[in-house]
Order: sequence, then structure tokens, then C-alpha cells
Amino acid sequence: MLESDNIVPEKERRAWGRRPWLLLTVLLPLSLLVSSGLSGLDFGTHWDENEAFLEPLRTAIEEEGLLPRRYNYPSLGFALSMMALAPEALASIGAEDGFGTSFRARALELLPSGGDRQAKASLQREGPAKDFLLRLRGLFLLASALAVLWVHLSVLTRGGSGFEALLASSLLGLSFEVAYHLRWVAPDGLLMEAGALTVLFGTLALRGSRPKLWVLAAAVAAGLGCASKYPGGLLLIPASLAALHLGLAGGRFTAKALGRGALWVLAVVVLFAAVFTLVTPGVLLDSERFWGDVKFERAHYAKGHGLHTVAAGWEHLTLNLRYLGTQGLSHSPFLASCLSVLVLLGAWRLWREDRWNAALLTVLPLVHLAYMSSVRVFMVRNLIVLLPFMALLAARGGAWLLGKSPADKRAWLAGLLLGVLYLTNGSMLIGAAKSIVGPWPEQALHELAADLRVRSDGQIYLTPSIRKALVDQGIDSGLDHLAEQWSDEVTWVVAHRNEIGPEANARWTFHPDFITWYGSREVNLSYYPTWSADKLVWISNQALAEHDLIVPGVMAK
Repeated sequence: MLESDNIVPEKERRAWGRRPWLLLTVLLPLSLLVSSGLSGLDFGTHWDENEAFLEPLRTAIEEEGLLPRRYNYPSLGFALSMMALAPEALASIGAEDGFGTSFRARALELLPSGGDRQAKASLQREGPAKDFLLRLRGLFLLASALAVLWVHLSVLTRGGSGFEALLASSLLGLSFEVAYHLRWVAPDGLLMEAGALTVLFGTLALRGSRPKLWVLAAAVAAGLGCASKYPGGLLLIPASLAALHLGLAGGRFTAKALGRGALWVLAVVVLFAAVFTLVTPGVLLDSERFWGDVKFERAHYAKGHGLHTVAAGWEHLTLNLRYLGTQGLSHSPFLASCLSVLVLLGAWRLWREDRWNAALLTVLPLVHLAYMSSVRVFMVRNLIVLLPFMALLAARGGAWLLGKSPADKRAWLAGLLLGVLYLTNGSMLIGAAKSIVGPWPEQALHELAADLRVRSDGQIYLTPSIRKALVDQGIDSGLDHLAEQWSDEVTWVVAHRNEIGPEANARWTFHPDFITWYGSREVNLSYYPTWSADKLVWISNQALAEHDLIVPGVMAK
């Protein structure tokens, strides 16, 4: 026999249907994620938005076709970008010059032209191009944020408590890593959402009353995941596990049962491929360009990508685990580490309670980590697809611990855990969104000045440009304790990020505790060293020396 150790009764699994508040509680993390995300859409420039999405959209409209002519990413993001033009399509209905001509003219007014630098500059100026970019960012955010709902429903479908469902959705929805990645016009949030949806359908296939329907639905979700980003093909793993469970029909490994399971897995693979091809028709209609771009991306990840290049294997795996363990579920390394312990505890408990569901939540993350660690490009956006899995496992661990606590203290402990989560992660989301719309550099300078007045642990040196900026703002009073000149006795250096060099070493080892920065919090700067925005950086003199960094014109090599 291969079946769950603890099969949850049908009436318990469906109890949330009679208690709608269990479902409605998801509105708390979902609304916080969406509202903070929408208020922070105007964060500046992103590397790929024009080249990977707006240019292909312009090309398709100019050619009056449905192909992006670019396949470094598959085409779900392109299709969503097309959907963002729905207002222009509606406005073109009944136009005197014809729908096609009117729509083409209206759409091209929104899309920047010229070289990539010129296009990015136009996207930052007030006007139609910027307005459309913000609209597109909002659409990607709303589509990707559905992952929070799917995670919540997955817990309830499995028979988890309302507390466990709220904890899982809050862990995902309040993660800073999720929040800023979902603001981007990029495929990673869509892949994360498709991964969470595949898990939901897989859970329904394991526990629902119509397993055949949910297995096919899981195949569709997995196909959409692969159509958002090629590593999404690994979503075939949970979809195939659900299909195998259906074929085994009770868990017996007989030849007949294995044959049924193989047929259902084959059906999943066929439907998966059909969905991928339907969303990315270029695989057939533009095959030479499609395979050329896929081949380029494979070589790209094998070779490396600038400052994001690391050694494949153990170094990459270590960086992946450190990021997920200390940043994935919270910007606070301490809280994130504690939650990561709950992830491990939840995985252990699920393997004891429900082996099929445990496989659904643990096999893909392990395979994905192994795959991403085998290449040389360390880009943490490739890892956010794993955060729904981590949130579900951490919630299972937290709910199990709560169940082991004294009954008269459970409500208090549950409130304490959620309170800490919302005060820490929730306040970060709100603060980060407010920092994006705040004035630059005045806001950053005021934050810096406030810190300077309370810091007394060693000598602090400010570069001339920052000293002058503080004087110009009239907020330099009480800062007479700062070092007048740089010397070996200086403990801390505060500089503009672009004042620190040499550029070749600006990676700073991807360590979240390496630097403190002031200004807008639109990205985790520690893991995106090439982010195109200036910051005020607080860094130790020791760290500068250890990583062969200097402030040219101030420090000598």
C-alpha cells in the first residue's frame, strides 16, 4: 500500500464551504500585497521590460500578427501584454478608418520606439508610454498575486485549519521578495502563480470528488507555467504525481494500476504540451527563431551573466539556500530563518501524515534547486516559484506546533505568530511602497541623518557629495562627531552607490547583511547589484577592504 497515513474525512475537507470566513480571511494578505504593489508601480527602470515585452509587442502590432518574434521567454507574458491593450481595442470598435487601422495607431502611440536606451528614457517621462507601462505592471501584479489565493485554498482543500490557511497565504503575500518581484513586467510572478495553481489542482485531485477533472486541470496549469518561463516545465512533476495517484486508485502497485497510472501521466504530458504550444505558437509557426532563442538562453545560463555569474554546483546551491532560508519568507534574516525551520518541520510532518501531499510539495523544490544550481547564473527571481511551496510547508509546521501547545493558550499563540508576521513583514511592504513614492534624495538624506545622530559605534566618514547634500538640506546639525577625512581608523563609510568601485567587484557576494542603503526600497539591492538606481550606501571599511572595493578620489587602493 502507498497511501496517506492520515486521510482527512470528506466532511472535514469541505467544512470551509460551510464556513466562508475561512476563505474570506485570504483578503487580508491579498489586499495588502496588491494595494502596496499598486502604489509602488512607478519604481523606475527595469532592465528587461522594454526589450523582452514592449519591443515584441510593438513588432507584433506593426506586423499585424500574433507572434512576438522573440522567445527568450515563452509567450504567456506576451499574451498578457496583448490583453493590456484591451481599452484601445474597445475604443477602436466602429472607428471610421476601420478597427485594424485604428487599433494599430492607438497601440503604437503607447509603445516606445528607437533604441533600448531611448525607449527606456521615454518610459520614464510622463506620457502615454509611461502610462501604459504602469498599466502593464499592474496587470502582471494582479495576475501573479492570485498565487496567494491558490495557496490559501490548497490548505483548506487538504483539510487544514483556517489558521493554517491564513498563515500560508500571509507568509506568501507578505514576503518582500514576492512583493517587489510581482511589480515587474517579467515572467517570474506568472510562473509562481502557475506553480501555486498546479499545487491546488493537484491537491484537489488527491482529495476531491472528481479527481480526473483536477488532474487535467493540473496539466493545464503546468502548461501555463512552462508557457511563462521554460523552467516551468518542472511543474509536470506535481501534475504527474497527481496523475499517478489517480492511476493507482488506492495505492496498490500492481501491473494494472501502474499501467493506468502511466496512461494518466501520458495524458498529462500531452495536455501540458498542447497548452504550451497554444500559448506559444512560435514553437511551430516561427520554429527556427524559437529554437535559436532557446539555444541562446541555455548557453547564456551555462556561461554566466555579468555580476550574477557564480560557479555551478555547490557555490550556486549554497547561495540559493542562503537566499531562500534568510530572505525568502521575510526581509528579516532572523524571522526568515525561524520560518525556514518551520518549512523543514512542515515537510517532516507531511511525510508522516500524508505522503502523496508531501511529495506534491517537496519533490519539485528539490529538483528545481538542483537544476538551477547546475548553471552559472545566480538570479534570485528564478527562485520565487518555490516560495508558495515554502509557505505551505511552513504553515503546516506552524499549525502542528500550535496543535501541540496547551489548548487554553492556542488562540493567544496563533495571534502572536500572525501579529509578529504582520508587524514585521506587513510593515515592510507598506514602508517599501511609501519609500518608492517619496522624494529622492530628500527622503534618503533624512533617513541617513536620523541614523547618524544615534550611531556611535566607531568613526563614520561621509563622502563630500553626501556632506554637501546634508548641508544643502539643512539637516547637518548635530553631526560634528563624524570623521573629517578618510583614514584607516574609519569604521564606516557612507557614499553614493555609484561612488563605490571598481565596478567589476560590485557584486559584494550577494550577502543581505553586507550593506545598508537609504532611499526607495523597490528591490533587494543585495541580490541585484546591477539595479539601475542610485542609493546612499552605508558600508564598513573592513568590508570594502575584504572585497577589494574603494571610493575613488577618497580612498587609495
